[in-house]
Amino acid sequence: MLSNRQFKIMQQLANTNEYISSAALSELFKVSSRSIKNDMQTIRLFLESNYPNTHIQSVPSKGYIVIYDSKAEQDAFINICNDLQTLSHYEDEQLLRVKKIILLLFDHTYITKWKIIDRLYISESTFYSDLKEVEAVLSKYDLHVEQKKQFGYYIVGLEKDMRLCLIKENLYTLEEHEINQDRTVNIQNIARISEILSNILLENEYRTSDTLLENLVVHILITLSRIRSGNMIMEPSNYPDIKQLKEYAIAKQILEAFIVSSEHLQAAHLENEIIHLTTNLLGKSEYNKNTLISKETNEFIQYTLECILEKFAVDFTNDVDLKISLSMHLVPLLHRIRYGMQQKSKMAREIKVSFPLATDIASYFAHLLQNHYDLVVSDDEITFLSLYFNYSLDNLKVGEDAKNILIITTLRQSETILIRQKFMHWFKNQIQNLVFIRPNEAVEHLMDFDAIFTTDDFDDDAYSGAVVKINLFPNDEDYIRINHALYGFTSANAVLSKFRNELVYIGKAKSKDEVLQKLFHLAEKTFHLDDSFRQSVMDRESVGNTYYGSKISMPHPLAPTTDETFVAMALLENEIEWGENQNVQIIFMVSTEKNNPRAFQFWHYLSLFVSNDTYVKQLLENLTYQNFMRLLNEAIASEFK
Repeated sequence: MLSNRQFKIMQQLANTNEYISSAALSELFKVSSRSIKNDMQTIRLFLESNYPNTHIQSVPSKGYIVIYDSKAEQDAFINICNDLQTLSHYEDEQLLRVKKIILLLFDHTYITKWKIIDRLYISESTFYSDLKEVEAVLSKYDLHVEQKKQFGYYIVGLEKDMRLCLIKENLYTLEEHEINQDRTVNIQNIARISEILSNILLENEYRTSDTLLENLVVHILITLSRIRSGNMIMEPSNYPDIKQLKEYAIAKQILEAFIVSSEHLQAAHLENEIIHLTTNLLGKSEYNKNTLISKETNEFIQYTLECILEKFAVDFTNDVDLKISLSMHLVPLLHRIRYGMQQKSKMAREIKVSFPLATDIASYFAHLLQNHYDLVVSDDEITFLSLYFNYSLDNLKVGEDAKNILIITTLRQSETILIRQKFMHWFKNQIQNLVFIRPNEAVEHLMDFDAIFTTDDFDDDAYSGAVVKINLFPNDEDYIRINHALYGFTSANAVLSKFRNELVYIGKAKSKDEVLQKLFHLAEKTFHLDDSFRQSVMDRESVGNTYYGSKISMPHPLAPTTDETFVAMALLENEIEWGENQNVQIIFMVSTEKNNPRAFQFWHYLSLFVSNDTYVKQLLENLTYQNFMRLLNEAIASEFK
């Protein structure tokens, strides 16, 4: 993602046919020539990923110029750059730098000004200007910056005030990889912490609430991060009777569960941490104030989950892990939207097709967010939200169809813990046995396993090519592959039966609206639907685009409304515009059965056709119902062998 300055540099280059020198850009943007050089490297990477036919050329003594492969590419690029002027909401760059400087100060015992300048690519004068703002922020927490000759700058103050600053200034919500990748908090880590905390509170019969549990998770996350970077609460305690309290025993049990002996934490320091947590447990109302997750955020998340329950008949209202994850994701998401920094997702289309229920729930969540904050969430950001919901959807499934999974890996058994944790969290209550073997080990009763995965490249002839490759440290792409390997319909005919000849329109159309009306008519006539189905489909169109590429669109209700699953299909003899620069000829209006989450597995089989360009091309060459059914059967046949 480009910064505000990098966007403006790109605009300068796009709107001239002459070279612009590094010195001229440095003077224009009041930064060093080294900063300009680094900015140009970032812009080049951005162009490689997004505009591969547009290049930055640099010539010594002349400067930089944009080179295009064609006039069309030039016009398109100039238009894009000029459109960036409409992105009027950028966070003040100095404020961002100030936050980064504070984080760097927190992360180092001492840090020189030159190291800060190198990390942030700023000039010395800019550093001194920013340092004044840093002092202003820190003073609110009785903290200040001092300098020691030959060592550098450091923060002076109490550790408890430093942690309060981290929380209140939302410094732990700085995502991406701006300062420290270890700050990324994922739902798996949150689930592990919340599960341990829940067990301890339950064991001690301690009355609690979702809010307190959420705040405890945040407290533990920040405490562990600070301790592991060598920052402990050193202030002696003045609570002589506190050890007699129940809250002290609970705080001690909680911290001992997370702080292992390898932390090398002295007994006195651990005692101070325990007392700090105890005082927070005792003063619950104050504790709720001093948290990343504000009351407003908590109330909004709870409201959205209740709305999702009403619309989708899926109950997340008691899913603490999801609530914490969404709450912690919300703050940086709002930040990105307000300042034109929404992230791109390389897996957007695949996730959209693979996890339709989660995507629709995420789209509805985005719709509620827009109504509440008056901010529009991009389709790519909705993709990230859908992964949170899909993790939780999987954990809602009953365990009667628990799976036996085999993983082939060169890891020693003691080293498989990360993969084991990942699988058990992703597919909670869905795994009966998770077996690890090395590539050269033989395994009996191979047919007893529902799926086989490997972290390594090896000859899989012994497994008849049935092994799915995953990463040594499984990521979101692996989750998609694993999920597909584990679930599906019971037969090809069960999928084909959802496509009826009487629900097919073949012919010409002038517009998107005309096609939708034809498909509405077919569906309403066949299933005697009321206006709620039509309205729900139109509501979904207003929330997010249903164009899926390859001249295909798949409109569907915002939430399930019908008693059975069906597809009304249009095969057009001409292309129509579905969205800006998005033409379609094949339209699947998909409706899945309400109150049946398993019905959404239907989307996976349809995606096998939609994502195969060969099948799509063959259908476009012969637009008949019979041809489509033949191609769909071929696309899904291997799933039921």
